[in-house]
Amino acid sequence: MKRVLIFILFLWGCSSKELYTLGDTITNIRELKSSSDYIAIDRVKIPVYLINSPIYKKDTPYHLKRIDNATWINNLDKQLTETLINYLHKSINNDNIYPYPWSNIKRFDKRVSVKITKFIAYRDEVELKATYQIYNRIDKKSLNYFIDISEKIGGKSINDMINAMDRAYLKLIQDISSKL
Repeated sequence: MKRVLIFILFLWGCSSKELYTLGDTITNIRELKSSSDYIAIDRVKIPVYLINSPIYKKDTPYHLKRIDNATWINNLDKQLTETLINYLHKSINNDNIYPYPWSNIKRFDKRVSVKITKFIAYRDEVELKATYQIYNRIDKKSLNYFIDISEKIGGKSINDMINAMDRAYLKLIQDISSKL
């Protein structure tokens, strides 16, 4: 039994898997404005098909297909949240942006909540649909936004698909940054 388990682990470890990440290439950030507000960022909520490691695409309007040997390297909700925080640090020139409620901040001036309802490749484009809310604690008002992004995939490879997902997510976080 022990030999069988070791053999299975060996085979599993030798299988070729391609690991992918999002947000690591978002570097073209121009400073839009400066802010000293304390901004809390809730963990980005994502559809269930993005929660686990496999990568999916739609092959029909009603069917998601798992891409063989392709997985996300990190928890995608965590990765997208960190990417949003890093982008906002640079784009609004503010070091007071923190994950909420996981950090030690006691107060915040604004709180951003993002819910992605669709983020998947279908045919030759990536579709990203999301809602986000910016709550201003000082005047106790919430502003709600909806964004629908389509980004063309430049080729047939998984890399092309991931690149289009990166570009779509960049458009979302640029939109959020412009509203802060």
